[in-house]
Amino acid sequence: MKSIADAIERIERTLGRQDSEAKPLKSKAGGLTEAGRKAYHRETGGTLRPPVKDPKNRRHKSFCARMKGMKAKNTGSEAAHDPDSRINKSLRRWGC
Repeated sequence: MKSIADAIERIERTLGRQDSEAKPLKSKAGGLTEAGRKAYHRETGGTLRPPVKDPKNRRHKSFCARMKGMKAKNTGSEAAHDPDSRINKSLRRWGC
């Protein structure tokens, strides 16, 4: 299965999203924008949903547990403490 980042890069190249007036596909706060989720759906047929901040929600619990484990396993000491790393941005956006 292709990664989301690869699909987004292909979409940006295909649609010419490098223009300054085009809607960004990635949020500066971490994750995808609504336009990015729609572009991913057009490209792959997959359905991505926006972040959930309610700690009682099952998606929230699952995402936070999975991403915290990925952060511990896949990031070095520099990226683990870097507030601008994609994994830290996504954890903040989800409220983990």
